[in-house]
Amino acid sequence: MENKRIGTVFAWQFRRSLPLTAIYLVLFLGVCLVPPYHQPNDVSMALSVVMLGFSLLLPPFLFSECFSRRQADVLHALPVKREVFFAGSFLSALASLWLPVVLGLPLRHMLCLICRNAPSPVGTAFLLLHFLVIGSAALAFFLLMAVCSGTLFEYGLISLVLSLAAPLLMTYLPSVIFSTIPGADLSCRLTHFLRGAISPPVALFFVFRDMELPLTVLWYGVLFLLLAAAGCGVYRRRKSESSGVSRCSRGIEYVARAELSLMAAFFLGSNIPGRYRVGGVLGIFLTLGAMLLGLMLVWLLTELLYHHSLKKLFRHFQPLVAALLIWAAVLGIVSTGMGLDTPPLEQEEAVGATMEYYDAGSNGALLSELHVGLTGAEEGTLGKLLSPGVTSPEGIAQVLGLQRKWIEMERASQYPYLPGRKGDGNVGIQLHYYTEPGGKWVSYSWVNYSQNESVLTGQGREKLGEIRDSWREIAASEEMMSSYFPINALGALTEVGVIDTEEKWDGQGYYGLLLLSETGKEPKEVTAGKKIGGFSKDFLQKLEQALREDIAGERHLTIDFSAERPRVYELMYTGEKPFTAKGGLLTGNGSEPAAGQTVQLERNEIFLIYPEMTETYALLEKEYQK
Repeated sequence: MENKRIGTVFAWQFRRSLPLTAIYLVLFLGVCLVPPYHQPNDVSMALSVVMLGFSLLLPPFLFSECFSRRQADVLHALPVKREVFFAGSFLSALASLWLPVVLGLPLRHMLCLICRNAPSPVGTAFLLLHFLVIGSAALAFFLLMAVCSGTLFEYGLISLVLSLAAPLLMTYLPSVIFSTIPGADLSCRLTHFLRGAISPPVALFFVFRDMELPLTVLWYGVLFLLLAAAGCGVYRRRKSESSGVSRCSRGIEYVARAELSLMAAFFLGSNIPGRYRVGGVLGIFLTLGAMLLGLMLVWLLTELLYHHSLKKLFRHFQPLVAALLIWAAVLGIVSTGMGLDTPPLEQEEAVGATMEYYDAGSNGALLSELHVGLTGAEEGTLGKLLSPGVTSPEGIAQVLGLQRKWIEMERASQYPYLPGRKGDGNVGIQLHYYTEPGGKWVSYSWVNYSQNESVLTGQGREKLGEIRDSWREIAASEEMMSSYFPINALGALTEVGVIDTEEKWDGQGYYGLLLLSETGKEPKEVTAGKKIGGFSKDFLQKLEQALREDIAGERHLTIDFSAERPRVYELMYTGEKPFTAKGGLLTGNGSEPAAGQTVQLERNEIFLIYPEMTETYALLEKEYQK
């Protein structure tokens, strides 16, 4: 008997919504017919817009009694249970939602086949599941919003707020975590998922990889059932008197106000430290104060929005208390480090590591990556990067040791971790770890630390001294030295040029490693280069030794770009001459040690020799005149 009544309600509601469904069908199929026909997912964004619009408009149409007291009295007087009416209406909505999807996407797939673009059947099936499951969850979300509303304005407002507040909150919260915990590196895919985890309307626009689809379908399938059950429960207990009256659901009001308050707090927490760069205890006070102030201000503004007055402000304290408790709990968890302030892998898991260190604005190593291709390999191997780094177990252990010392420094100076402590980082390191040869480098291997030396404690300053010593030891090691660009690519060196100038540069022209865009004063004269064949037979060996001595002595860090100088030499590396790499890593679609491999630069490169690099400069002064 109940099933028959559900069927009757289903048929009645489906007929009622037929004009809206027809418009949705035309729009959906129309988008599927838009050329060019490369892959079905080429139009997924447009299809998401169409589905979102229909999911938003359909619930107030099917449950119009929620917005009209007269319709509610008539409908609720019928001998049909509330849950039966809800089930029939809900199934009708799903049928209207799914019909264009099951027609349009196979049609798009067929058009791609006709145009001989070989679309993947698995990819089309995944796209179909994406729209059916996440679209259903979005529809259930809007149905819940409809039965929790008393007016169309309230429905639109809470749908907008609850659709966007959670994704924005999940954008700012990881930002606070990243900027507070040293070396924190949550997976980008995880944060991507969290932004739409409780907001199906936003998740409808996300692109999930094939490997993520089973988990995605499972999550949004469960969320769909929970939202549908919640909607049915609210509809059963809803009173006719609430129709046409705003604020009919106190629970939705509290959730919306709490989410907005938390979003404001973490928005300020993610932006205040980077904007004012104070650091230390003052930075913590400023950041936490701004977060608390923002949270309470949004509570006041939403009180005016919902109740048009502040007279009963303290009677509606529940959203404030909930937001404060969640805010304090999150900060408490973040303050522990959450286990994210640790090296991402063990030494035996890594086959290579690169590092970059900067101290008071100085770039700490010759870490330019060279775009190269493997010679003698099949077409398509271009796009590799020849990166300076270490591949020996000893070198990797040294880099991991450097990272552990940095963590010890951070813990000594700012544990427990609180937002705003770091301020303007003028000291930092970046680390990449690479796994098995030829394998993709792990996404969590990139680590970036920065700190303001002024906020370090006494023990922290001691650790910073150890970090500087460790970095110098690694940077001057034979293995790392061989991987630096000017030494590693010596086999491609074909010419030495001279930039002859008496002008005073402003430091914005030639910088450090490569020839960058010149915005300072023009050089007076650039003389023709001297080919390598015109130098002595042992010139390259002498040049390598001189470069090693200058780099080991950190003379490349002492260059005064504003000083007057008679001339600057430039080492010219060609992209036409293959060479054997002395060290480093080949990275790109995979990672492997580069030493001994024959590679070729994709473009010409230049390295400048300033007088501050005394050994190399003196050698060139002597050899160039011969």
